[in-house]
Amino acid sequence: MGCGAAVQGCGGDSGTKVIANGGRSGGAGKGGAGEAGEAGAQAGAAGEGAAASAGADNGGASGENAGGASGEAGSSGEAGAAGEAGAAGIGTADWHLWVLDRAKSHLYGYAPSQLQATNGDAPAIDITLADLPTNLVNTHLEFDAQGNLWIGDLDTYRFNAADLKVTGTAHLAAILKNIGGNYGRVAFDPAGNLWRSIYTSPALTRFNAAAIAGLSTTATILVPDFSVTSASDYPIEFDEAGNLYTGVYATQGATTGPNFFGRYNAAQLVGNGTTADPAVLSTLPRYDALDIARTTNGAFVLANGSATLTRYTKAQMAQSGVNLALTPDAQFTIDAPVVPAVIRVAADPDGNLYVSETAARVLKLSSADVAQTGTFTVVPAMTLRAQASDTNAQFQGIAVH
Repeated sequence: MGCGAAVQGCGGDSGTKVIANGGRSGGAGKGGAGEAGEAGAQAGAAGEGAAASAGADNGGASGENAGGASGEAGSSGEAGAAGEAGAAGIGTADWHLWVLDRAKSHLYGYAPSQLQATNGDAPAIDITLADLPTNLVNTHLEFDAQGNLWIGDLDTYRFNAADLKVTGTAHLAAILKNIGGNYGRVAFDPAGNLWRSIYTSPALTRFNAAAIAGLSTTATILVPDFSVTSASDYPIEFDEAGNLYTGVYATQGATTGPNFFGRYNAAQLVGNGTTADPAVLSTLPRYDALDIARTTNGAFVLANGSATLTRYTKAQMAQSGVNLALTPDAQFTIDAPVVPAVIRVAADPDGNLYVSETAARVLKLSSADVAQTGTFTVVPAMTLRAQASDTNAQFQGIAVH
């Protein structure tokens, strides 16, 4: 099992504890519709409200309905019971753009209204992240379904949602220690399990939700309960159905390499142990992504450290095939006075994109500009810079939540 087996054998590094995971947690079922009486009038679908429209394609699990359909009340019959409500997605105003200054361990939260001006406004929330290491290098931000913040770097760090509401200091709540000594990214599947990708074998691992809930401020090694050996060191992204989009190893001619973008179906990611099953989709041309953002309409935007971003549609990424040649739906280059080298990308519910790059700034690309197809250039609608008091800032990890 690669690094996982080594951890079990050595009992973990000094000062850490080793915990084996259990099985994968399950998902919730759907509510059913009640029966209609003969002369009944329809009571209305409970799950087709505004929350559903902002749902699954934006990271929520509302999908088709926010709840099951309510029953149709008959003239003398009883109304059917409404189904269990699903998790709603991010509302059009109920979110922030979160920006991490890795040099100062500061987390800035910008409300949508603060991202309209050419240079952006001061953040609504300014949080000092206490207890983080001072040598963060390759940071990535991810929020779980409860609103807790996870920062991926060499180790993975959690800050609780309750500490991220207002300006102040947030204290570290948990540490997931790395396996293999390499930097990693994290993402959560719809069941709440945490997945981590790293540049060692196994590159992609799953830790179940119950084990993650037991983490503390003591650096803890968890033994993965599932590993995918055909994946590669890459950003990872789930859709609402539990399909995983990431980098995969594939062969093109005489060359076998890791830099193929692809998809694993949810059915390939269940159970325990290790799988070498190939991804059901690997795309050409090869693309070495540094980050992936999934938009509200299910498209994928990839960044690779240059000024050009690549987008594939939801329909394109729903296909199957090995080394499937796909012409990107869009490839757009950012036209800015200082040529950006994009290392992180995030999408908001309105279709705007945000990119962080090697300078201490975040650029906003408007939804109208990036809605084009083909090859084009985009002038940033906003340039968000560090506050004057935040000298030597190093913006890197960003997220919309």
